[in-house]
Amino acid sequence: MTLLLRCAASAACAIAADWSAARHRVGTVGGPPLDAAAGNDLIRARLADRFAGRRGPFLVSRLALGAELGVALEYARGARANFSSDLGALRGNAGVYPATRREAAAFAAAYAAAINATQTQGGLAAVFGTDAEREVLAALAPRATRVGNRALEPFYFARPWSAALRGRRVLVVHPFAATIRAQYAAHAGGRSLWADGDVLPALDLVVVRAPVSLADAPPPHGSWSESLAATKAAIDAAGPVDVALLGCGSYGLPLAHHVLERGAVAIYVGGGLQVLFGIKGSRWMARPFFAAAANEHWVWPAADETPPGAAGVEGAAYWRPP
Repeated sequence: MTLLLRCAASAACAIAADWSAARHRVGTVGGPPLDAAAGNDLIRARLADRFAGRRGPFLVSRLALGAELGVALEYARGARANFSSDLGALRGNAGVYPATRREAAAFAAAYAAAINATQTQGGLAAVFGTDAEREVLAALAPRATRVGNRALEPFYFARPWSAALRGRRVLVVHPFAATIRAQYAAHAGGRSLWADGDVLPALDLVVVRAPVSLADAPPPHGSWSESLAATKAAIDAAGPVDVALLGCGSYGLPLAHHVLERGAVAIYVGGGLQVLFGIKGSRWMARPFFAAAANEHWVWPAADETPPGAAGVEGAAYWRPP
């Protein structure tokens, strides 16, 4: 990477949550999270341990900051039905449909179970540092190690955790399945997406398309629960994998939990997963780090991967600017 990228990465990693550590160890419930660089190193080390047979499968989670977190917070406080969170936002920005309390309850139960699974086998929870996150994790995953959210995005680091995936069978679950396949094929064929070859090493790549039910996209099934079940079946049909990387909104953590139960490592990368494959989004391309990192091989999501109303989802965060 160039010096400019390294400096930008250092600046990004230096942003940490202002949590008091007076009586608490770093990374635990009451203390601050490990910084992103330390989190990257920890993910890399745990992947190495897993591949050497010294550790079982584990889950790296990340809570969303929007409507999903609101529902998770209510669940952590004891709610199991009649959620008061904005169901319209849960439908429009997260894709939980129909916008009913019944479906919100189904989502909340699956989401909470996935968060709870984070604390098994040395799992990690990537955090932004909000009070709501801390309360949810204290209730549902008190033994999970907290790391700065940038740890999920390996392209920021000189020794990216993604380098540990070299030669492994890796499942990617994402709505941009066709573009991810095309981008990886181009990358493997010599049109490198990253200057540092360790960021996206040679993989045995398997891609499953995640449902798109946010914005004004037509519902793919009868409900969010049905879409989740259909995607689990597609993951099962893909066969055994070593690791799954996921970036698929409200489906992400429940699907990561499913992967974990199948005996593989699951890492919820989130929105940054598309960037790993050289797919541009409005959120990232306005930032100096990505403007410098992108090359002529990076692309925007395909037109058929852009749902109606995409501009209303955080200003077309994942797509071409409107």
